[in-house]
This record gives sequence, C-alpha cells and structure tokens, in this order.
Amino acid sequence: GLDLTIRQQSKGKKSLDDVMRALWERYGKDFYNHARAEASGRGVPEKDAVQIIGEAAGIPLETFFSRYVYGKEDLPLEELLAPFAITLSDGRTPKPSLGVRTAKEGSECRLANVYEGGAAHQGGLSGGDVLVALDGLRVTAANLDTLLGRYQTGDEVTVHAFRRDELHAWPVTLAAEPTPQATLVAETRPTSAARLRTRWLQA
Repeated sequence: GLDLTIRQQSKGKKSLDDVMRALWERYGKDFYNHARAEASGRGVPEKDAVQIIGEAAGIPLETFFSRYVYGKEDLPLEELLAPFAITLSDGRTPKPSLGVRTAKEGSECRLANVYEGGAAHQGGLSGGDVLVALDGLRVTAANLDTLLGRYQTGDEVTVHAFRRDELHAWPVTLAAEPTPQATLVAETRPTSAARLRTRWLQA
C-alpha cells in the first residue's frame, strides 16, 4: 500500500525502492562501523520515521501513516490497485460454504473431507458421500462453487447425495466460508494501466 501510494502521488517518479535506498544510506550502510567506533549506531527513530520516509519519497505521507499505520482504517487496496489494472476481491464478504473438501472422480463430486462443525457436518453429511444435487440442480465436480454462489450465508438448501448405494436428502444451512481468500485479477488487455502494472512488477 505504501509503495502504490508513493507511485501514484509522485506520478511514477518515486517508489518504495527510493525510500529503502535513502534509509540504507542514512541509517544502514555504516550502522555497525558507527556502533563499534562511536557507539552511535542507531536505527530509524520512530518519531522521525514518517518525515524521513516522506522526504525520501518526495511527498507528504502523514495522512497515510495516521490513517493506516497508527490508525485503524483498512488500506484502500481496491483503489490503490485500480490504476494498475488489478481488481481485488478481498474476501471480506463471506461466501456461503458447505465446509467440505471435494475430490473429483470422473464427473462425480465426492466429499473427501467434511470439516467438523461445518455446514455439511451439521447437516449430517460425511466423507465419502457423493453429491448429486443442490435444491434439485445437478452437482458435478466442476459446478459446485457456481451453484453455491447463488446463495447467501444462512440460506437452507436441500442436498441430495449417495452414501454407498443409498440416496439421501439432507437440509443444510450454509455457513460462511471458513477461510476467506483474497483474489487479484489482472486486466489482460494492453492498456496504459496494464503497462503501468508491468513496470511496477518489473521494478
């Protein structure tokens, strides 16, 4: 977030690399020599850090630090990444989940693991069950996530599954995905933002 902020506010003239080089020159390069010879080797004083970093970046960064470092606000990563043609799905909106790990066997969707306390476990499903349908719609190894995406956390669905050779139907209340995943999607068209992203990643 700091790197992206510096790049945007300096119009690409500065980056976090410039900050790190300045800190190295001022505090790091001769740290141990000073420490041995004069006992004056020291790290970056916290009270001066914001000013020093701002000077190295060539832009004022007091607002950034007060809001996102010393404050409690989340970094606006969606806004920071947008000019670089990157879309962020940050996982803060929980997706509905059965709380299972599946295994593909042909087109079948077999439950490899049913996590204790998860929606499927609470509903009565077990590892080894083969999912057949969700609210009457056929489940395959490829479409389970798509089907679940039609629902919200807390919705009740009817899950049909084979346990050995016997077909069962279980009412299952979908729970929030236990481990939200952040996803970055990069624009593939050769736009100016995409070229900016390439320069950023290759820096």
